[in-house]
Amino acid sequence: MRRVLVAVGGTFVEARPQVQGIVALRLAVGNVLGHGGALPDTGAVLLADVAWWSASAAIYVGNGLSDLVGDRRNGSLRPLAAGRLRVADAESAVVVLVGVALLSGAATGLGAVLAVAAFLVLGGAYSSGPRPLKERAAGASVTAGAAGAATPLFGALSVHGQLTGQVVVVASVLGLWMLVAGNAKDFGDEPGDRLAGRRTLPLVLGPARARRVLSVGVLVVGVLAVILAGAWPGVRSLALLGGAAVLMVAAWRLPADRGATRGRPTGCSCGARSW
Repeated sequence: MRRVLVAVGGTFVEARPQVQGIVALRLAVGNVLGHGGALPDTGAVLLADVAWWSASAAIYVGNGLSDLVGDRRNGSLRPLAAGRLRVADAESAVVVLVGVALLSGAATGLGAVLAVAAFLVLGGAYSSGPRPLKERAAGASVTAGAAGAATPLFGALSVHGQLTGQVVVVASVLGLWMLVAGNAKDFGDEPGDRLAGRRTLPLVLGPARARRVLSVGVLVVGVLAVILAGAWPGVRSLALLGGAAVLMVAAWRLPADRGATRGRPTGCSCGARSW
């Protein structure tokens, strides 16, 4: 029993609870916007959300499995890299989470299970296979952007929701945000990424140029979000613009040498991308 509890707790942490909380919020926003603020069948909508959330958790735990070498080089404190979660237990957890995702999606409807299956395939292609998408900055960014947009879209369209203008704006802005801002986490993972043969933005452009690209990119997305919010009443984006400003300042305050990351919970892979 103790091993089961340890495995469950370790899996929960490995799935990045802060990220899964954001996923849940994005699903909720999609639920509200796609159903006009009144859910037609709350139980069915929640079941669809469970399917998507379970798929997201499976993707992140699977990503942790694929990133063990780099995460350990970066001194990550997450359960797998730190040895608090056994590889076999994490693999079993992924199987369980995938099963829950597909069964919950199937119980909701054909469209939901197909969308969840496609999400799982995207997550798998990101972390595994002969040429994982995470190995290149472009592949990682596009994947994160697509997943970031897909989450509120799924929340909006599940259980006969409507694709409104607000839904399109929110999904587009969140997708663009993840496409650009998701690269921020790579500044803390350079040693492990280099060891794993990845070509992230800081490794391709160099830290200084990568900071400039990131700063300009998030500012553009933040301003675009505010402009679109004015065109579609009810969508508020000042918080995102504020987040862009914070990220810009943080990027320029990073120390020049990011090699000394021991003892920090780094190596979060796509965690900071917050699918």
